[in-house]
Amino acid sequence: MDERAVKIIAEHEFNKTEKLIKEFESLKPKPYRGLMSSVALMVTLFIYQYFSESSIFENGGYFFFIAIMASSGAIELESKNINKRIDLLVKLIKSGSIKPEKS
Repeated sequence: MDERAVKIIAEHEFNKTEKLIKEFESLKPKPYRGLMSSVALMVTLFIYQYFSESSIFENGGYFFFIAIMASSGAIELESKNINKRIDLLVKLIKSGSIKPEKS
């Protein structure tokens, strides 16, 4: 191949890699995601309390509320750990400790 073709191919590969890196960075979780889900849950509870004749805490409803909060917390913790592992994997690949397989 001539020098110009090699340069075009290298530029194309670089642009493709940069595009993938930008997409990966845009998919990072937002720092206040857990806070926003908690606020949304509280707003939902407030709306339910306001428009409903009964309280969510009557007739054992608080068990349901505690179960929702516990499962929400567990999901948030698991999500945070998954994102930490992904970030660590990216750091290892960038440092050259792990070589990505070419398809």
